[in-house]
Amino acid sequence: MGVTGGDAGRHFVIAFVQPIRRTAMPPETVKNLKDATSMLATLEPLAKKAHKEFGDYHSKLEQAIKKDDGDLIETYRPQLEKIVTRMESLEGTATGALVAVKGLRSDKAFMAAKHKEVEMLAERIVASEDLLTKDIESAETLFKEADKKLNALQGGHKNAVKDFALLDGDVKSISKLGVAAAAEAANLDKTARAAYASGNQPGLTNARLAIIKLREPAPRVAILKKRVEDFRKTYAGDEYAKKGQGLLDDLDTAADNFKAADDFLPPLILLGQVDVAAIQALAAIETDVTAITKVSDTVVQKADKLDAAARDAYAKGNQADLTKARVALIDLSALNVKVGPLKVKVQAFMKQHPNTAHSKKAQTLLDSLEQAGNAFEYANSLVAPLVKLGQVQAAPKVNVPKAIKVLKLESGDTKRLTMILDGPPNAYEKMFDQFAKEKKMTMNGKAIVTMLRKEQAIA
Repeated sequence: MGVTGGDAGRHFVIAFVQPIRRTAMPPETVKNLKDATSMLATLEPLAKKAHKEFGDYHSKLEQAIKKDDGDLIETYRPQLEKIVTRMESLEGTATGALVAVKGLRSDKAFMAAKHKEVEMLAERIVASEDLLTKDIESAETLFKEADKKLNALQGGHKNAVKDFALLDGDVKSISKLGVAAAAEAANLDKTARAAYASGNQPGLTNARLAIIKLREPAPRVAILKKRVEDFRKTYAGDEYAKKGQGLLDDLDTAADNFKAADDFLPPLILLGQVDVAAIQALAAIETDVTAITKVSDTVVQKADKLDAAARDAYAKGNQADLTKARVALIDLSALNVKVGPLKVKVQAFMKQHPNTAHSKKAQTLLDSLEQAGNAFEYANSLVAPLVKLGQVQAAPKVNVPKAIKVLKLESGDTKRLTMILDGPPNAYEKMFDQFAKEKKMTMNGKAIVTMLRKEQAIA
């Protein structure tokens, strides 16, 4: 005696999986295989059971319509509706199983070994799905006949109130599922991307499959829309026909919510399998980039301060501080040599992993390096002018009282003369030019400096 129902599904799963258990497979393929076969094992017996029950109640409702028996119509119609609702849910299971099969087909190595078995698996899933779809379509036709008959037997408004209540409950139920699907899919998307970034393949796979599971009730939206539209046609002259438009609006919103959940899936599938080697390589590069950008973030401010300190030291004749500031600025700008090799590393990584989430992250690292390079170049641009200043000139020996006497100045000019002679020697002529103008002297700055040196007032 052969096996049937759930036993047949389980025997198929065992026969399908056992020969390949010794073969290493990607975790995603293992998960898809498990889901596709387990869903089939659930789907086939339940679809057959539902089909048998459907046939019984479909026949009973059909006979009640032929006999014009309103009481029996009201008895059997809800029973058949419950069966149809179960079938709609099973259609969702079939959809999920086919998505898993699609995942199996994307694994070329696996398909090369198990193409025949995968196609057999797909055929059995589709067969159950087709069985369910035909029954659901047949039920919709019979429901119209039942509604039309009841409308004729009992009067339109009474039936409109009752049928609207049933539709309203179903629409509220699917709307609630749609809202939950959209919200949960957004959270699962974040979970999946975090898992991908951290190299967690099971986490990525589970999040993807959870989103697929959220979509399973979606086909019920189209079925309900058709029921509402038929309701509005059946009771076109009744006030409840207008209320049916509100149900259609709610179903449009539910469809949008399921689509929002569905839209998260394609980009996650495009991520592919977790590339642990790429994640580790990018993490190492990011560590190096972070180290250099941490310095570059403040290099402009540091360079400006060192430039100002060097120029101040030069003006004051402080050779030690001038040299210290110059060396510090050169050391700071020299860090730019690390930027180029890091850019090459990042660009090589992006070339090796194009159009992936990793390459997008690498681009942000490349942008950071570009900014770091600009900062170090700025620091380097300040070095040459400071080197051009040369060495601080040694302060000459100065005899201020003798300079007062040589220039025939008043004692009140001592402070001003001291300030000039304490300044840089290369500024003497310019400063004495200004001093001569103020004192209305006939000599210019150069002549004054020459005279002071001749009289040995300055060295």
